[in-house]
Amino acid sequence: MATLTFSSLLYSIKQGLKNIWRNRTFSAASIITMTVCLSLFGIMLALVLNVNAAARHYEQDIGITVLFDENTPQERIDEIGKEIEAIPGVAEISFTSAEEAWAEFQEN
Repeated sequence: MATLTFSSLLYSIKQGLKNIWRNRTFSAASIITMTVCLSLFGIMLALVLNVNAAARHYEQDIGITVLFDENTPQERIDEIGKEIEAIPGVAEISFTSAEEAWAEFQEN
């Protein structure tokens, strides 16, 4: 097994640079190819990471609106609220009456 000395390392670097200069066209083509490949990889990685982050964000912020008929008794509304609250993953329930919803709509 050959040992690498400082002079052989310098010789190898010198020969490598000479060969790069002699084969400028192929060297430029390989550098351009590697640059394009790495750029495409970076762009695709950024897209995948952004899509995953957006998916995680939207999975956590799902909102459901339940509309009741005017004649629905308050007991039934409370029952439905308890059923929804029992669903795994439900973090918050809020009830807005028709009058409150109308007032909020007029404000916006």
